[in-house]
This record gives sequence, structure tokens and C-alpha cells, in this order.
Amino acid sequence: MKAVCWRLDEEQAAVYTEDREVVRRLLEIDRFPTRSEGGFSTYTDAKGKTFAWQASFAASLWSHVHRHLRRSEVAVEDRK
Repeated sequence: MKAVCWRLDEEQAAVYTEDREVVRRLLEIDRFPTRSEGGFSTYTDAKGKTFAWQASFAASLWSHVHRHLRRSEVAVEDRK
């Protein structure tokens, strides 16, 4: 499993993944702003099948999100 995280600015960050299990792990975070899979932006193929998810979150949660994903054995690519 893999997630890519980057800071949009001083206040916002984003996470992108092509693994639905990572989405489930993000939803386990109490303070993560997206409360359901439907709250993620999605990427779909020509047949309409979702292949990736993206969400933004407060940059203040950066360390918390990284720790949670790493504890869940998700490889996090950090693009500060």
C-alpha cells in the first residue's frame, strides 16, 4: 500500500492513493476531515471504474496522518 502526501500551502495538505485500503485507513483517523469514501475526489478510467482517491486536510494534521499511515504499514511518499 502506498500514499503520496504533499503540502498545498502553510494551512492545507493533500493525500493521493491508488489503494482503497489506504482510504479505509485514512477514515480511521478521528480528526481527518473526510468522513466517508464519498468525500474523496476520485479518478476513474474510461469504463468509469475508480482507480485513485485524493483528499485535502489541515496541514496541522500532517504528522498525525503520517504516523497513522506508517503504523498501518502504508508506504508514505512525502512531497513537501
